Amino acid sequence: MSDRWTADAFVMVDWSAASTRGPKGGGANGLWAAIGEPDRADRVVAFRTRAEAARWMEEELGRLTADGRHVLCGIDAAFGYPAGTAAALGMPAAEDPWTWMRTLLAELITDDDRNVNNRYVVADQLNARIGAEEGPFWGRPETQPLPHLHPTKPTFPVATPHAWPLAELRHAERHWRERGHQPKSVWQVAYTGSVGGQTLVALPVIHRLRQVFDELQLLVWPFDTGYDTGRFPSPGVVVAEVYPSLLPHDPSLHPVRDAAQVLALVAAYRRMAEDGSLLTAIGPPDLSALAITATVQEEGWILPVNGA
Repeated sequence: MSDRWTADAFVMVDWSAASTRGPKGGGANGLWAAIGEPDRADRVVAFRTRAEAARWMEEELGRLTADGRHVLCGIDAAFGYPAGTAAALGMPAAEDPWTWMRTLLAELITDDDRNVNNRYVVADQLNARIGAEEGPFWGRPETQPLPHLHPTKPTFPVATPHAWPLAELRHAERHWRERGHQPKSVWQVAYTGSVGGQTLVALPVIHRLRQVFDELQLLVWPFDTGYDTGRFPSPGVVVAEVYPSLLPHDPSLHPVRDAAQVLALVAAYRRMAEDGSLLTAIGPPDLSALAITATVQEEGWILPVNGA
């Protein structure tokens, strides 16, 4: 471990919960990743399925780590749920909430090489397990009339039988909404802009990355690392939640919006690494001690970016 961490390679991954293959060569509804590394021009790669994107991430992160790079890997999906979710789902008291939650989703979610996944069924199962009268997960296609997953938003906070009520938003969403952005609630699993579906299919991928790499080689911020950069891998990978819409859209970077956004993130985080502000971004947000504990143990945080 080093006493001061910064990045010299950057991998930013767009994410999607789509249940059909994306178009060949990318497109408006495709999956995109951008990669930036020393002595090479930034580039984008298009994928038709999450399985393709996940395999590419494993290969590229392994290559960069073998080259001795300090890699910041951003994934456009929420990494956690509002505090109390794991307890409401029956997590044993001695368990770590985030590890328990990603392990549970890795067991429940199926996501094949055709991009077909069972996220609505899993959301229905989780609602049933929580035992609330409605929600907290909500949103589904009319073609899937699941008994515990309602098409409309419940009233938050959602009361649960065995844990405290579940909030609509994590501390991270509240923070960015106060600053003029509009991140969606992780409970919404359908309809335009729904991040909830992305999270259900992203956490199993992150779980696999944690298994594929040595535990000191790839860490997920802030769950594995806390806010102490002395605990970051050197060399190695720090995986972080990113929110491309924090930056203004720059169509000059690429004709496809999602591709332009991940390229913009690579450029922005590289500038922050070069001027030292990436360390400040990774430091603790201006929260109460209780909120910081919730953030590190269960909720996660959106990695800030200069210019947001």
